Amino acid sequence: MAPHIGLARLDSLIPVEVAVAAVASAITELHEGRLEQPPRTVVADGQLLVMSALHRTTRDAVVKTLTIYDIDGSKRIEGTVLWYDGATGLPRFSVEAHRFTALRTGAVSGVATDVLAPERVRRLAILGSGAQAATQLDSCCVVREFEAVSVYSRTLAHAQRFVDEAKVRHPGLRFSVAGSANECVENADVVCCATGATSPLFDLEALPANVHVNAVGSFRPSMTELPAGLIDASTVTVLDDVAGCLEGSGEVRSAIEREFPISDLRSLGAVMESGVERHGRTVFKSVGCAALDWGVGKAIADRLESVVLS
Repeated sequence: MAPHIGLARLDSLIPVEVAVAAVASAITELHEGRLEQPPRTVVADGQLLVMSALHRTTRDAVVKTLTIYDIDGSKRIEGTVLWYDGATGLPRFSVEAHRFTALRTGAVSGVATDVLAPERVRRLAILGSGAQAATQLDSCCVVREFEAVSVYSRTLAHAQRFVDEAKVRHPGLRFSVAGSANECVENADVVCCATGATSPLFDLEALPANVHVNAVGSFRPSMTELPAGLIDASTVTVLDDVAGCLEGSGEVRSAIEREFPISDLRSLGAVMESGVERHGRTVFKSVGCAALDWGVGKAIADRLESVVLS
């Protein structure tokens, strides 16, 4: 049996800064055609997801299965990540998928923020208070130095708990709990949306004229976090996986229905290669793709190998 990596060991093996670098490398591998990822399998509007990716040169592969259910009004995510060694074809290790997914999703927002957000920032807004929101905060703080963080959650107690825990990890930041989503984003330089919302979290008019927005919580056409018109009016809209977002992002599909040109949607890998002007409102939308899983899986495999060699 391949060894299973639990939550505590995962965090010790892969700190957030390592995850950000690993995902950046995987996005480049995908853009340059060295990673193969078929469309993910989606069952029952996202209650079951299966994602896989294989590196064409090393043959190292990752397969992730997730189940996502609403239980008593709270979203429960369970699943497993399996890493296959390209040299033997055998499973090398497994990882609990919930924390793994939050880690790689935060990491890709960190990469996007590094590419799209202004170099000098002060205020970060976090909408959401779960595991995904926590890694959004941690990853953005890897690539930019913030002074203040505003947090909004539909449940005040959840937002306060998030802030209390975040202060321990980031003692140099000033945290506040916003009374509304509009209040949360109104002075932000960077906004991170990590919720399961089915309607826009904030009004378009509440956003500053110059702001970078990461949206990672919604992953099915029935879900949306961003206000109508934000993608249409953004300086640039960047996607983790263009095909995946065209199929799974409610925000992107809605913009296309309003005749937003598909050709104006750019992949993160393409923008990393060419660069982009950082001004106005920029948007990064992620529905999650197997390349991100492969990147963190590769980092784990490398770390395990270094432990064996030492």
